[in-house]
Amino acid sequence: MLDPIRQNAQSWGVKIAFALIIIVFVFWGVGSMSPSQNSAVLATVNEEPIMIPEFRQAFEQQFAMLKRQIPGLKQEDLKQLGLAQQVMQKLVAQKLVLQEAESLGLAVTPQELKKTIASISAFHNDKGVFDGAVYKRVLGAQGMTPGQFEESYRQDLLMQKVQQFVGLPAAVTDEEAHSAFEFAGERRSIEYAVLSATSFATEAKVDPAAVTAFYEEHKDQFKQPALISVDYILVTPKSLAKPSEISEAEVTAFYKQNADTYFIEKESVHARHILVLADANAPKAKVDAARAKIDSVLALVKKGGDFGALAKKYSEGPSAPNGGDLGSFGRGDMVKPFEEAAFALKPGQTSEVIRTQFGFHIIKVEEHTPSRVKSLAEVHDEIRRRLAEDKAADKVADTVDVVFDELMAGKAFADTAKAHDLELRSTPEFPRAKTQEMTGIKGDSTDLLFNTPASSIVDSPLEVDGGYILARVNTSKPEGFLEFAQVKPAIEGRLLQQAALQLAGAEAKKIAPEVTAGKLPKALAESVKTSPLFSRRGFIPGIGQTPELVSAAFGQTGDGWAGPFMGATGAVFFRLKEVQKPTAEEWTSAAKQVKQAMLRNKQQELFRAFIDDLMKKGEVEVLNQEFLDKL
Repeated sequence: MLDPIRQNAQSWGVKIAFALIIIVFVFWGVGSMSPSQNSAVLATVNEEPIMIPEFRQAFEQQFAMLKRQIPGLKQEDLKQLGLAQQVMQKLVAQKLVLQEAESLGLAVTPQELKKTIASISAFHNDKGVFDGAVYKRVLGAQGMTPGQFEESYRQDLLMQKVQQFVGLPAAVTDEEAHSAFEFAGERRSIEYAVLSATSFATEAKVDPAAVTAFYEEHKDQFKQPALISVDYILVTPKSLAKPSEISEAEVTAFYKQNADTYFIEKESVHARHILVLADANAPKAKVDAARAKIDSVLALVKKGGDFGALAKKYSEGPSAPNGGDLGSFGRGDMVKPFEEAAFALKPGQTSEVIRTQFGFHIIKVEEHTPSRVKSLAEVHDEIRRRLAEDKAADKVADTVDVVFDELMAGKAFADTAKAHDLELRSTPEFPRAKTQEMTGIKGDSTDLLFNTPASSIVDSPLEVDGGYILARVNTSKPEGFLEFAQVKPAIEGRLLQQAALQLAGAEAKKIAPEVTAGKLPKALAESVKTSPLFSRRGFIPGIGQTPELVSAAFGQTGDGWAGPFMGATGAVFFRLKEVQKPTAEEWTSAAKQVKQAMLRNKQQELFRAFIDDLMKKGEVEVLNQEFLDKL
């Protein structure tokens, strides 16, 4: 629950450390397991207890976090995820590390704890200063007392200190970093020819029995989620509002009182620009080339060239196809240098070259609209709706009670909606993941909706933004699998493609000696293409994700043909075309970040080894396995 608070003050290193801890513990058990009469103690770590309330709090926090990440996650899913074991492992890891902190003489002083907590922005008032009342209110909303939070946060800081201490021996030399940078930054391109699987499509055959077998063996791929359809009545201030009941006097009075607050149209400009990219970290050579290009374009603009046409031809920004048109924007919508230049221009004027973090710009202002107060006529209907919704807000709770009682008494949805002048809405069938999109319902209300049987009214109003929904589930289909007949054509197509690929691979192996000797068959020679430069990450534009081919390409030293390698579309032969290493300017620009990243990696390796050692020495005993098994 306190992750958002802690993230404001902790380094990312602690978070990575915890991830590493969990990974390490996956490969160890948690000690011998023996029953205990003391049900409050879940386990001991070097004879120090882990209490059940401590575990419950950690478990609930982790469950809440997972539910935010995986909407619709149910309690029964947790056993499959092994959540209880993961939480247990994390608590054991914390105990071991904190025990070692004590033996190392590391501690967090009260003054240090107080100063760090005071720096967390979540506890600041409107003036940006730590406020005790805000502190207690935020913690209260999280279900924690200051004492509980401070102890938990003290442990987090101590964990961070241990990680920093363990990582002290780590070091990275300039040569080591430069070598790694060159390795990672090298780019290559190849000439390649593909013996396409499509050329074997007519020869490919699939046994019908193989199609059936594929369906049975890969049935999870054809899983159909639970589906429901609903009728619902939405009760919100907007649905209850009656604008016609708002008098002209009320509208006028609201306008006079709030015109300078609500109805200001901010100053704006409508502009075009020509952009040549050169970000803040670009090497000097690229910056110089970009500056030369933008200067040449500016010369064309000053000679009277059509700005829109020049933008289409020379701009490197996403607005280039539209002649550089950015539409209208206000102050604060663009980066500062761009904004200052644009708002200083008059309609029809063009700027000099402007430098921003993205590159170099030339700006032309089409229109400049000053700030103004909208007239009553312009905002009349908006005010009437707002006032009507404000009045209707007081009626939401009572209306929900009345409508819900009528529905539960057996009155038809359509008749009830009509009697209260509310809209009855109906949905097509939808899965759990689309509940909010289809109805506005979110959170735990989704479970209530999907647990209601078909042709039944949901036995509680469901919250949506600003109000409630009263719903009836019309149809309900349980989770299942698509029928074989529905997916048979797709399976056949997939297996035929695989068969064609196998035929292409077999043929490629036959001709491989001829190709690697430099004698490509005519059809293959005519299909040779050159790839763009690519990295070691495994993806080659035009070919796809082919790690084996990439590995071979980066191991290639000569210019001979190699292969075949199987790609998504067929068998690939290649030969090396170009090798491009990072420039000295790129290394100079990136050196600091590279060394820092490598240092962090080494520190993490040391911390991982440190955890390994603690695990070998530590004595962990689970005393209440029955409790864990129930989760």
